[in-house]
Amino acid sequence: MNPAVLMNTGTSDFLSASRWVAAFFVVIYHLYGISVLNQPSPGLLFSGVHFFCGFGHIAVIVFFVISGFLVGGGAILRLEDNGFDVIDYFVHRAARIYTVLIPALIAGFVLDRGGIALFDQSGIYHHPDFFYSNEFGNNLSKHLSLLVFVGNLLSLQTITVSTFGSNGPLWSLANEWWYYVVFGFGLVAYRPGSMLTRVIAGGASLAVMLLLPRAISLCFIMWGIGAGVAVLDRYWSGWPFHFGTTIALACLIAVRLAHRQLHSELIDFSLDLAVAVGFSVALLCAKNRKGPQKFWTTNRRLASFSYSYISSISPQWFLRPRC
Repeated sequence: MNPAVLMNTGTSDFLSASRWVAAFFVVIYHLYGISVLNQPSPGLLFSGVHFFCGFGHIAVIVFFVISGFLVGGGAILRLEDNGFDVIDYFVHRAARIYTVLIPALIAGFVLDRGGIALFDQSGIYHHPDFFYSNEFGNNLSKHLSLLVFVGNLLSLQTITVSTFGSNGPLWSLANEWWYYVVFGFGLVAYRPGSMLTRVIAGGASLAVMLLLPRAISLCFIMWGIGAGVAVLDRYWSGWPFHFGTTIALACLIAVRLAHRQLHSELIDFSLDLAVAVGFSVALLCAKNRKGPQKFWTTNRRLASFSYSYISSISPQWFLRPRC
């Protein structure tokens, strides 16, 4: 075995580029949804804008893979090196979620209450169903209650309560937190130790998966693919980077062309899986990237504005030998 670094420069730079591009598409997707999507604007230009702005959901799947790679992959490497401390794992995971979630909930409450008070006759607040859709109903005032606030603090949005106020994107944080829980208990069940502890942890992991809505449980597969990529990367040298990125781009564009043309849970899951697999191929090949560094340095700067999982991972977790 030859010593190698999993998180080498190529992989790190590719993750930085992926983060800011994915964050960009998520932002414009939501801006498009409340400003243009429901407007009667047929024509080639509108179709082009619609196609371009529709990569938001695909970008979220990319973020799930990145999270699985960094958080799940990092936990696996730490388990192999120093064992797995479940308390340390959950303290770090909670810190990463709540340092962002609590300010977001407070800011959302202030903005929504202010918007209702000042712009009650505007379309967004007077006719929210036109701009805003929520499976728990479209009455924004009800979604600003204390019960919903606490439910979002407990990552129960989209499970037992709505997302808080008009902040629909909070659904992804609920997914993220429960993936941490399922994976954390799974590692406790896997690591050496008391058989009783392992059985209880394995049962808890399975119970959470069964109790979660099916859509959330299915998306855990995308997150798990990212964790699996972190392990596979140590044993597979990968294809040339340009080959991997070509496969990834082909998958992403094909999925965008097909996305939501037909509505079924199986089709949606298959498209999300294609995104996860396609992006994972590029991620596995990123260590073979060659070319000028200036472009990738700019990507690191652009990525700094997006929420980062990288800063929560100790670099030494990725210092591993690879065959």
